[in-house]
Amino acid sequence: VDVSAQSLFTEAVACHLAGDAAAATSLYRKALARDPNLAEACNNLATLLAQSGDEREAEGLLQRAVALQPDYGEAHNNLGILWSARGDHPRALPAFERAVALEGTRPQWLRNLGDAYIEHFRYIAALAAYDCALAIDPGDVECWSVRGFALRGLRRPDEAIASFQRALAIAPSHVDSLSRLAIVLKEQKRLDEAVVAMTKATEIDPANVRLLANFAAIYEAKGECARVRELAARAVEIDPAYPEAYNVLAYREWEEGRYDAALALYQKVLALDPGDRTANFSLGLIWLLQGDYDRGWKQFEWRKRFDSVVFDHGEYGDAEWTGESLEGRDILLHSEQGIGDAIQFIRYAPDLKALGARRVYLECPDPIAPLLTGVRGVDAVVARGTRLPSYDVHANLMSLPGLLGTTLETIPTEVPYIPVEPRTARAMVNAPEGTLTVGIVWAGNPIHARDYLRSAPLEAFAPLCSIPYTRIYSLQKGSAAERQLAECPLPGVVNLAPYLDDLRDTAAVIDALDLVISVDTSVAHLAGALGKETWLLLPHVPDFRWMLGRTDSPWYPTMRLFRQPAPRDWASVFAEAEQALRERTEDTVLRLASDTR
Repeated sequence: VDVSAQSLFTEAVACHLAGDAAAATSLYRKALARDPNLAEACNNLATLLAQSGDEREAEGLLQRAVALQPDYGEAHNNLGILWSARGDHPRALPAFERAVALEGTRPQWLRNLGDAYIEHFRYIAALAAYDCALAIDPGDVECWSVRGFALRGLRRPDEAIASFQRALAIAPSHVDSLSRLAIVLKEQKRLDEAVVAMTKATEIDPANVRLLANFAAIYEAKGECARVRELAARAVEIDPAYPEAYNVLAYREWEEGRYDAALALYQKVLALDPGDRTANFSLGLIWLLQGDYDRGWKQFEWRKRFDSVVFDHGEYGDAEWTGESLEGRDILLHSEQGIGDAIQFIRYAPDLKALGARRVYLECPDPIAPLLTGVRGVDAVVARGTRLPSYDVHANLMSLPGLLGTTLETIPTEVPYIPVEPRTARAMVNAPEGTLTVGIVWAGNPIHARDYLRSAPLEAFAPLCSIPYTRIYSLQKGSAAERQLAECPLPGVVNLAPYLDDLRDTAAVIDALDLVISVDTSVAHLAGALGKETWLLLPHVPDFRWMLGRTDSPWYPTMRLFRQPAPRDWASVFAEAEQALRERTEDTVLRLASDTR
């Protein structure tokens, strides 16, 4: 090594440690001019350049450092930090993995690795990395905090909350832990507790615009619209260039049915940050809602970039299908969100066969796997978490409409497309001749972000239950069936929950009914897929698939839509449904009377 180069390097390190960045930068450059092979000088100079905003030169220096010294863990870690900050997570992850493989006893590097796994939705690996870091440094507050987010991704909310609380036990004023705790509490519908946590966070850091935006989201869930606007406006006042504040305002416009105003605000977000996930995905949803399928399906792909408690991120390799010929190839379809989504989009399996697919496999959550076994075009169904078959390409089930160029005119509408098995639960539908048998569902998936808007109060169904010549059957499952029917018993309603062991039972019962009346939940999709007459009760702003204004659905030909004319106006929806049911019942009675004459 050039002695003068080493001396310059030693002097540079001293200046660097003393905080004299300008002198250190100059000396590192001089050392490298004497000896370009000083890997440590490349690394150290890169860290200073990255801090001053010169990422391009910093990246080149770090890449030179690892080329000169492949086992230089710190340079690999710094490359990971640089790429991660830039949003280039596919490159950052292997850099962090290499750094930890070289030196696995640095808690900060392990935390960086965990954070990178989070960006790839690999929550189990992230949790392992965080736990290794905490075994070395149990007092790492940030590590306990981000560990909670890994547990959130694994849908273990109670453990996530405990991890946040562990961080706060060490540092009660750790703002990020308070904010993350509030987010998980909100998702668990513990809204008052979420407000307490976020109030404390904003009291500690009142000018933190990210906290204000998260706080607004909690009040959105509480339905306190004035507070939402107030908090978002405060964030805009503090930082007019903060995109998330406009996302909050856009969502508020959207939920009030002012779609043009929402679109304008999302476009403002993208002017500030073209890669903003919320704005990009939201544009797609509004376009689909408006029937603009050409732009909507393309933009809908942004959903894959979200860290969401309702989105299943699996590891399927790089062979993602892009719409090309499937001649002689095996394709794996994987469901990603709710049961209703899987039911709706499995209709595309025969289209893949028409494109030449040799075998079509479906991976889906265990509760729905038996129901979808036997769907035309599906060769085998695999429950999530079990061994996958070998395949050539894979695709998200909800990406199929876009990949196949679906328009409103080309939606596959042949029903039924779900097979119905003979199940003993079917015998529970037993009513006198001339009686209209009606199944009802009032509550959706509680972890859905908009469940508080989609689910209706059980008591709203009471007028429907008093209509003559009808027999009402509750198809509701879960805590809503057990708790709410006990608290608000409806006269004459037959509770079928004890007989519905899985969705095949539900399908058999629906097949035996005359009509299903449901809020937007999986049972409505199942009834529609079975070709059963279905009345769908929708919030003022519906999910994208139900579009706007129309009373029918291009997805389910036997479905009728009842829409709220204003936000949270269930009274109007049920008044319309009651009138329609009375007319439907009268038609049945008149027809029976005519048949007996």
